[in-house]
Amino acid sequence: ERVTIGALVDGYVAAPLTGEVDAPSRLRVFDAANATFALAYAELTLALPAEPAGLRVDLGFGPVADLASLETVTTGTPPTTVTGTSEVTKHVQQAYASWKLPTATAIVVDAGKFVTSAGAEVIEAKDDWLYTRSLLFGYAIPFTHTGVRATATVTDTLAVQGLVANGWDVGVDNNRAKTFGASALYADAAAGRSATATMIVGKEADRVRVLADLVLGLTVGAVALNANVDVGKEGDAAWYGAALMARYAVSARLRLSG
Repeated sequence: ERVTIGALVDGYVAAPLTGEVDAPSRLRVFDAANATFALAYAELTLALPAEPAGLRVDLGFGPVADLASLETVTTGTPPTTVTGTSEVTKHVQQAYASWKLPTATAIVVDAGKFVTSAGAEVIEAKDDWLYTRSLLFGYAIPFTHTGVRATATVTDTLAVQGLVANGWDVGVDNNRAKTFGASALYADAAAGRSATATMIVGKEADRVRVLADLVLGLTVGAVALNANVDVGKEGDAAWYGAALMARYAVSARLRLSG
């Protein structure tokens, strides 16, 4: 009775209106293919809540699995940076064991590979407002971390989280430095308000990489708004961006988003 099993199949057809018919769409990440039917993702999930022990496994297959598992590795003398797909772990979007600590405040510790807390969107298209994810999701933040995180439920509306991980989308670390993260998650369903603030700091290839991510949500009647802001820096490189999404509930079964 505690086990939840899920599955999804995600596909699309793309027809470019301008430009080269067979060229990938620029700036797209998970739906860049053109003039084709495409299987984007197939996923199987299994979850067991931590009472006190639990686990979560998400297995993914298809182009999205390749793209979500890209790793940048720096090796050799002089250092050479190579980006590629991890054939060992690319089908494992998430896999972690959980343990609920016997404390007055509910604290759950996860160890393994898990998706990041940054960003307003997720890898599974069905759980996003828009099928094409924002530029921030594809270019400003990590997809996953491999390490340990702890989440404490402070009140009914507030939780805090801390993590120690290899880095951004890194299954096996390529240096001794680790990445540290902290998040505060506020959600008041009755008032229709939510906010998540995340800070991630770590050293990669002799440069310190810093990311600040903020997501704000507001629902008023049939209208929902979502704002996401990112600011990042690594050495001399810096990036920033913002996204605003709106969704209107036409009925219980139909919503329009932009």
